[in-house]
Amino acid sequence: YSVTFSPDNTRIASGSADRSVHVWDVATRTLLRKSERVHRGTVNDVVFSANGAYIFSCSSDREIFRWDADTCQVAGHSLIGHTDGVRKLALSKDGQQLVSAGFDRTLRSWNMDAFEWDVDGSLLRRGGLRGPDRIPASIAADGWIRDVDENLLLWVPDEYRHYIRDMSSYCISRDEGDPAKRI
Repeated sequence: YSVTFSPDNTRIASGSADRSVHVWDVATRTLLRKSERVHRGTVNDVVFSANGAYIFSCSSDREIFRWDADTCQVAGHSLIGHTDGVRKLALSKDGQQLVSAGFDRTLRSWNMDAFEWDVDGSLLRRGGLRGPDRIPASIAADGWIRDVDENLLLWVPDEYRHYIRDMSSYCISRDEGDPAKRI
C-alpha cells in the first residue's frame, strides 16, 4: 500500500495489507527485514525519519508507530490522536514535524521537538505531562493504559478505545483512597 526511500537511497520501506512494515535493500533488491504485525489494520503509509534511523507507519487502526529501521522493531509507544484510520504521513525536511491525515477528515501535526523517547524507547511528551499531579502514560494496542515504567493503570475495552486516544485530560485512581493520577 505504500513505499518510500530512505534519505540515503540505500533502503526502501513498504507497508502492506498484512499489517507489517518491510525494509528492502535497493542495491540487491532483497528483503532485509519484516516487522511483527503490531498494527491491527492495513499499513497505509510509511516514511523514514530525516536521519534514516527510524520509520514511521500509520494504519487503519488509528495509530502511528515508530520503528527502528535497522531491526524493524517498534521503538516506543504509538502516536494516538485520530478517531478513524490514518491514511497518510509526511515528515518535514528538518525532521521536526510529522503530519498525519486520517479518514476522520483531520490533519494532525506532531511536533517532534515536543516529544522525546526515553532510553527504553517509551514515548514521553515534554511539557504538560510532567509534574507532581501528572504522569506520562499511553494506551497500547492491547487496550492497557501504562505509565512509562510499564505499570498497568487501566484496561479499556476495544469499543471505547477510540474515545480516549488523547490522554491529556484523564484522571485515574489505582485503588480506593489513592489520589487520582492525571495523565
